[in-house]
Amino acid sequence: MNHSYQTVSKTQAESRLRPPAGNFGRGGSAGVAAVVAVLTFWSATARAIAEGAELKPTNAVPVILNAFDRYPIVALGDLHGCEEFWDFVTSLVRTPEFPNSVNDVGVEFGNALYQDVCDRYISGQDVPPAEFQQIWRNTTQFAALDCPVYEQFFVTIREINKKLAAARRLRVLLADPPLDWSITPDSKLKLEWGRAMFRRDSHFAGVVEKEVLSKGRKALLITGGAHLVRGVSTNNTTGHIERLRPHSMFIVIPHSGFTERNEELESRLASWKPRTLSSIKGTWLGSLHPGLRWPQMAKDKLKGPDAPNRDPKLEDVADAWLFVGLRDSLTEVLPHPRIYRDDYWNELNRRHMVVYGKRVDDPDNMQAEFNTSARYYVKPK
Repeated sequence: MNHSYQTVSKTQAESRLRPPAGNFGRGGSAGVAAVVAVLTFWSATARAIAEGAELKPTNAVPVILNAFDRYPIVALGDLHGCEEFWDFVTSLVRTPEFPNSVNDVGVEFGNALYQDVCDRYISGQDVPPAEFQQIWRNTTQFAALDCPVYEQFFVTIREINKKLAAARRLRVLLADPPLDWSITPDSKLKLEWGRAMFRRDSHFAGVVEKEVLSKGRKALLITGGAHLVRGVSTNNTTGHIERLRPHSMFIVIPHSGFTERNEELESRLASWKPRTLSSIKGTWLGSLHPGLRWPQMAKDKLKGPDAPNRDPKLEDVADAWLFVGLRDSLTEVLPHPRIYRDDYWNELNRRHMVVYGKRVDDPDNMQAEFNTSARYYVKPK
């Protein structure tokens, strides 16, 4: 699939996007509803490409599962700590058809050093809490992943696997680079942390190539959307993956508002129901500059040997837009204060001193401003 804009006829578009026979025909009315949602999505996508029409959103779960008939990788941008987004993820992975379409789930919120711990835990073995917690507490993004949605994700996969035969069980791939926080002296630890930070995208892509694509498996990836955008970076996770495996990914970006003109633009999404998505190719949404979603991309140009060196559009960098709620309705699940006590709190402060030269709660430390509003979107000061 060519992800740069092109003009095609309606017949060409419909032929290119015709849905294949899927596995949603079973299950009575639920199966019929899933088939209808999938057919609606792909036929609407074809019309939009051919006519530039505005798409109607449809049920996201069957569309995402159906996308695995076309792509070995479906990548879902994470709204970090957002309750509504993670409720959707839970509904997706708990769908009975999910293990029929997916073998692995690759995540950025796990330190690859603890892959064995993760494998044992989600297979149902007994793993002490202190050992289990190292998965997300010891990543390069220390403290950022203390939101309980991440721990709950592993619990959910463990519960799903208990009901599956061993050959059908899901595997969670920890894709943050392996980093041992016990390294001494501090100068060496800071150097190793910096190296791991630099390798985050290439390491994630390497895990996907080794554990998924080279084995003919299929995976759902969950990581921050900026790691997934296509075209504006050749060194993010998508850039590394598709350099070896062109057009192997279906990229879904969740809505979290716009950095400018939010009231104007969100009014066009007001009729959308939560947990729906739409293709953005050929739509008003797809024509927007990615800088309206990621302000750091405001001045970016399309990159790569085949890129026309023009301003990118959202349709260049992603395939579909997921809606879980309007910006000001989204909520953030906050870490419980009791986890910041004693040994763990002391360890977080040690890491901050090593990396930033300040304690977590230092007034001059930008990361000391914890969100206590429980609103996902917090206005800049």
